[in-house]
Amino acid sequence: MKRNIIFITLCICLSMLLPSCSTAKNSQHSIIALEIGGSADSADGGVHSSEYPLWSSESFTRHADSTAPDTLTVEFDGVSYEGRYLYSAANGFNTYQTHYYEADNADFAVNAESMELETLLLFPDVPEPYGLSAEECKDIAVKAASEFIDVNEYELKINPGEYYHGYHFIRCIDGIETCDRLSVGIAVTGELATLSLNSVNVFQNIPQALSGETEEKTNVLHSQNALEVLEEKISQIYQNTDNIYYEIAGKTLVVLDDNELGMVYAVDVSIVSEADKDNNYSVGGSRLNILVKENV
Repeated sequence: MKRNIIFITLCICLSMLLPSCSTAKNSQHSIIALEIGGSADSADGGVHSSEYPLWSSESFTRHADSTAPDTLTVEFDGVSYEGRYLYSAANGFNTYQTHYYEADNADFAVNAESMELETLLLFPDVPEPYGLSAEECKDIAVKAASEFIDVNEYELKINPGEYYHGYHFIRCIDGIETCDRLSVGIAVTGELATLSLNSVNVFQNIPQALSGETEEKTNVLHSQNALEVLEEKISQIYQNTDNIYYEIAGKTLVVLDDNELGMVYAVDVSIVSEADKDNNYSVGGSRLNILVKENV
């Protein structure tokens, strides 16, 4: 069967039809695409690999780190938490490892390089759903986030819930979400439940941001040339599979370990089987994460 690949983006404003090619032609920028993992079902049929060691499956796997202190005490909002070391692993699009600890009254994690608090999980008693509304708990979340960031520099997304409300503070550059974000979970009782920092303030520490080049770099990473390379990468992964449909579910601007910028594209792939004699067919699904970066 002739291979059929249809590219659909969620960002209609791009209005770009993506031709298949392996390099970014007629451009001073050399763009490459690297698969960095995702999730696939048994019908996927693609040839997958972890092509960026920093975010490989091994890096995200829990492991023991001999450099991590056996016990550690952190403090937040005037309360101390003394924890026992559990394991280490990469988290999100961070460029560092994270140490995880278990305390009697909480679980927490710290940046393995700076040893600063990165995650705090509390266990407030929430006997009944639908207590305080998300709007009523917003000020509590903002207060907690303000301990670490200037909330005015971040966009806030709120996810109301029955027992907990989620508040996500996301730094956006040129309208694109970045890896710099902070999430707070507030129980409907008004108590702090979770706090999670990911690459907070990382863009303030890179040369591109200081020199004003961030917008230019960002434009390169979601340009026509970059999207052509992205499509070619997907074609290579599924070169032996027919009837592939995919769409960009989102993209995140990230800072890499060499302080260069990259764009991680979340790509949803659908694999449609051939119809059987009764005209029945199945549809499989996968989520790919593909890093697009300049080849420097």
